[in-house]
Amino acid sequence: AEWCAFEGATGVFDPVEYATAVPPPPREGVDLGAGRAAEEVGAGPAAPRKAHLVSLLDAGSGVDGVRRVLFCRPGALHHWLHKALFLDALSYLSPVSLGLPLARRFLVDIDDIFVAPLGTKMSSKDVEELVATQEEVRGLVPGFTFNLGFVGSRFKFGTDWEAEGDQKFASMAEHFYWFPHTYTHIAPHRLWNVSETIRQMKDNRQFAKNHSIPVSGQYAISPKHSGVYPVHEPLYTAWREVWGVRATSTEEYMHLRPGYKRRGFIYRGVKVVPRQTCGLFTHTFKRDEYPGGIQRLDELVQGGDMFESILHNSICIFMTHVSNYGHDRLGNYVVKSVVKYVQRWTNLNLSYVPPHVAASEYFEMYLDETMPFWLDPCRDPRHYAIWSEEHRRCFNLPNILIVGPQKTGTTALLDFMTRH
Repeated sequence: AEWCAFEGATGVFDPVEYATAVPPPPREGVDLGAGRAAEEVGAGPAAPRKAHLVSLLDAGSGVDGVRRVLFCRPGALHHWLHKALFLDALSYLSPVSLGLPLARRFLVDIDDIFVAPLGTKMSSKDVEELVATQEEVRGLVPGFTFNLGFVGSRFKFGTDWEAEGDQKFASMAEHFYWFPHTYTHIAPHRLWNVSETIRQMKDNRQFAKNHSIPVSGQYAISPKHSGVYPVHEPLYTAWREVWGVRATSTEEYMHLRPGYKRRGFIYRGVKVVPRQTCGLFTHTFKRDEYPGGIQRLDELVQGGDMFESILHNSICIFMTHVSNYGHDRLGNYVVKSVVKYVQRWTNLNLSYVPPHVAASEYFEMYLDETMPFWLDPCRDPRHYAIWSEEHRRCFNLPNILIVGPQKTGTTALLDFMTRH
């Protein structure tokens, strides 16, 4: 069984977590198992009379005076609430402070404004709804603002309604925080020299000026995270000379998976912080076509990967794309849902600051992450794909080194190894 409970736990024990059996879905609320009867879970001392006690607290009032938190072992950490309470228990029982404070920075990037494939851009109504969603979330997350990444060369490309949507973005630009991609959305590792990369940045900057789009320039995102890591020197040079970039984020350092191992580093004055995924990608914009169904998306929000990213990271910058906010508006749905879920089930305090400010806060907390680790791009297919072809060599180093003084047989050894 995935759930177990304590029976007859009375006296010095207080309930920490409880569960009551309810009929199987369909119903509103928390779904704790595909194809199985759901359970209503909760935490706190006011457990219902018929509740099953999943974890207990001994505050040290017993004979030995030892504080304990007891968890029922089988499947003890399969549900997110068990995990969260387990971490809380470690902090509660420790003589020193463990864990993170309750404050969380919650940021959402929307990449590829103006550049989505034909038929997947946002309409003018979608843009208005995005502003309305932002205002609604601000009621729960102080100062919340969508961060929009733009590609100037594709402005008004598409159908008539897509062109109207692009124009609506430009006319409502002051509602958002804007950051640049490259002008044609080309991946920087495909640009071999600095002058080409600088031209891309300058053209995008001129586009923003022509359409009165306010861009601070202190935060930027490279298309496909190219050139950030593995580093591409022309990108960092162009960022500094054209925009004065101080921060970026990527999902590629040190690797995409597992997400909890992503780290940050500082390179040439640019603060690179981890970027989180939330189950929304360029091809996920229709509810009926979501891989695994809409239930799978709900699972990511309701205790799944997106929720746990917020639970375990003080600063979360989530990556989404413009197509996620058109059609069925899955992006709007996910952002609102996860904020409400966090507020319902936790005491976390979500707030917003601009990305370059969040990056500075990140390295104030994680001083040991300033120096990058240089890994072998040949060992990660994703790193290899965004590695500059100028340097893309996977057999530059020999398989073995023979080191020794003269006249000790090293040449003979090399000859024998070459023959065999």
